[in-house]
Amino acid sequence: MEFVPHFDPGQLRAERKAPARMSGTSPGKMSASRARFDPALSHLMHKLASFALRGLSDDRTGDVMACISQLGLKNRILASLTAPEFALIAGDLVQVDLHPGQTLHRAGDAIDHVYFPEAGLISTMAVLADGALVEIGVIGAEGVAGVSVVLGARTSFCETLCQIGAAAHSMPVAAFLRTVERAPGLRKLLLLYVHVFSVQAAQTAACNAHHELSQRLARWLLAAHDRSGMQHLALTQDLIAAMLGVRRSTVSVAAGTLQKAGIIQYHHGHISILDRSGLEAAACECYAVVAGEYCNLLRGDVVATASARGTPPSAGDG
Repeated sequence: MEFVPHFDPGQLRAERKAPARMSGTSPGKMSASRARFDPALSHLMHKLASFALRGLSDDRTGDVMACISQLGLKNRILASLTAPEFALIAGDLVQVDLHPGQTLHRAGDAIDHVYFPEAGLISTMAVLADGALVEIGVIGAEGVAGVSVVLGARTSFCETLCQIGAAAHSMPVAAFLRTVERAPGLRKLLLLYVHVFSVQAAQTAACNAHHELSQRLARWLLAAHDRSGMQHLALTQDLIAAMLGVRRSTVSVAAGTLQKAGIIQYHHGHISILDRSGLEAAACECYAVVAGEYCNLLRGDVVATASARGTPPSAGDG
């Protein structure tokens, strides 16, 4: 199911001037249906995963992983935990639905919950003095929103906004930090994720300063495709312009170039990726740099193999 974003940068800036309110939306106040994990089912699921990772043949591994995919977890951080460590975290996880335009963390407000997306796309944006928002990174099923609390942060430096809606697993920060202290494997994964997200933010800054808009747009669409898992993206040109920090008219020109080349198709707020390889070729090297870092450190399967200009190792493509 696709969600059409209703993102208005001007409206968001206006909302920031309104009286302060609680950061994000607490799971208890969400209108979406919620379901706590079944610890027994989760334990079995991750036990099967551990067997697969301990040396099953390729054909048997495929069968087990297909079963795991059907049973549940798509978030790579949660899915990579050992069964004992997942058992520590499962009781505090609550499934929620994130909706386009929903703010999870406001800049300067306390981080009350962390979110492990199952799909979709979350943007983290720097907020400038005039209220302008500039995207510095994106989060999907490979990561977690609010991870800076692992480093001791208690308030959010960035605005964290859902762009493409999907299910996620929410957890109160206090319970999350207690679990991190008791689960060294989880802590290691989170610190690795902090590193690769920092690489993403740094490379995004370099990309925005140096590369042509058509290359940046291709890089951004690849990142959105990787993290959302969707070939058809419900994204308006206004939203993309806000994320790239440019005018809508320039995005229209860049998108038109990609569309004429048969790489994408844009129609009424939806962008379809028709030629993934062509999109990789149109992107700058920044996509491969970030994808390679995810591959080297996280070894997940969210970020797809990059172009021949910087193909990540085959051990994984997180």
